[in-house]
Amino acid sequence: MGATLAAGREGLECRMRILLLVLLALPVQAEEFVLKSDGIGLPGLFEPADGFAEDAAPKVAVLLHGSGPNDRDEDLTAVSDPASPCLFFRDLSAALRRAGVSVVRYDKRSFVYKNTPKALVTPAFAAYKARPLEGTLSDAALAVAWARARAPKARIVLVGHSEGSYLALQTAHRDAAVAGTALIGLGLTGIETAVFEQTVYRPFSLFTGLDSDSDGRLAPEELAGEEALKASLRAQMGLVDRDKDGALSADEFKGGQLSNLLMGPSPYAAFNREQAALPSPADILRGDAFPVAVFNGALDNQTPAYGAWAVDLANAAAWKRKNLSVSVLPGLGHALDRRKGYGDLTFRAPDPSALAAVAAAVAAMP
Repeated sequence: MGATLAAGREGLECRMRILLLVLLALPVQAEEFVLKSDGIGLPGLFEPADGFAEDAAPKVAVLLHGSGPNDRDEDLTAVSDPASPCLFFRDLSAALRRAGVSVVRYDKRSFVYKNTPKALVTPAFAAYKARPLEGTLSDAALAVAWARARAPKARIVLVGHSEGSYLALQTAHRDAAVAGTALIGLGLTGIETAVFEQTVYRPFSLFTGLDSDSDGRLAPEELAGEEALKASLRAQMGLVDRDKDGALSADEFKGGQLSNLLMGPSPYAAFNREQAALPSPADILRGDAFPVAVFNGALDNQTPAYGAWAVDLANAAAWKRKNLSVSVLPGLGHALDRRKGYGDLTFRAPDPSALAAVAAAVAAMP
């Protein structure tokens, strides 16, 4: 009888050990949360990597969005190839978790405001419009604080995309406990300068492509034909040809592009004023000590790769930081997606090998 009971206990213990091993092998479920920001709730998602344990010292990445009203997926489908939609943060999160890094991502305040019914608009909306940068930075700090509360022993790394790279630098500059930053599509200039370049200089390759004799002007014969671009320029010639000589000069082309920014008040004025009062990205990269990994697509036409190369050169020549790395990835655009050329404005799903490189860099940060 005693032997039978002992055997039964051993069998039960064995089954319990097997059940425990099975439970430990199961992926930890994602958790939804809400950040409370100026009385507005910002829904978010915590996605633990497999093997996540609060009492260990896990690595947690907080994802910081690019400009505009972005959700937690940073869903760029509206400007993507329909056959290959870009949900940048969703795919980046999956790559990070495969590398053993847990992820915090949330709906940006501007996204929540955009989708809030007018009847529920509060005074916080007006305050946010007056200080959009500080509001967005405070939300990033809230997300970092939430991550620390959820995993007190975690090492927090900020992963920023485009405007988010700027937010990541400013947040890490303010918070000495941040373990490092990964910056995708790093912008080094103020927002109005970036928009100026995207508006005036990014399309200029279209002009040079039509200027067959390289004389800096598009004569009527260079605009002849049925191509959509030529037809569009011919249709606008009466307005854009300001000296009325029948040709389109390089400066008239650029003037036509720049006029799009002059016809109404700047939507970036408040952001720009706030930005001017903060340390520049170069100041932070030069003077701070936290690890930085910069990733840029070579065909990025929103935050061009020359900025990443400039950081790499400045670091090699002057800063001499050993924990700053720069990777410029051939053939990739602003969301580390495959592009046909620098003038290709269509987003696609991010390149898996590029995401894996970002994830490996984050996982390797001390």
